[in-house]
Amino acid sequence: MISIVIPTKNRCETLMKVLPSYLNQKNVIEVIIVDDGSSDDTEKYVKKIIQSENIIHYFKNAINKGSPASRNIGYKLAIGDYIYFGEDDLELAEGYLDTLLNHLIRNRVDIAAGRRIWMQAGETKVNAEHRTALLKGNPIDYKYILSNFEIKLIQGTSSSKMDK
Repeated sequence: MISIVIPTKNRCETLMKVLPSYLNQKNVIEVIIVDDGSSDDTEKYVKKIIQSENIIHYFKNAINKGSPASRNIGYKLAIGDYIYFGEDDLELAEGYLDTLLNHLIRNRVDIAAGRRIWMQAGETKVNAEHRTALLKGNPIDYKYILSNFEIKLIQGTSSSKMDK
């Protein structure tokens, strides 16, 4: 049902920490790791873990193309009904994707997003959660976004416009 796309480059250590959180999500049919030309042990690690996790697919760019291009490559390879764009330094909470999927289905929407906590280099999960708990207020003013975002169809292509 859900394809996960994770672009990465020279982030083997952080990928090793967070990949189990993607593999433990419900309704995931594949995890596509797009390596953007790493020179560290990323390829070796992923090829080793593929032996025990058959839902992982690995693709390595011959040359560095950047994260957006790597995401697009993963998107084109994905076979799931839904696609989640992950990060090589982002650990997902238990049930995270199930919660997003339930919101998509219940609200009949095409896109869903949730709060994510990135772990900084050398930071533990507990330290990352503590650091983000210190943040004050809402990071996004949802009322402004919902009331001022419109989609216009112009000659068969879509474009978006933010009114101020």
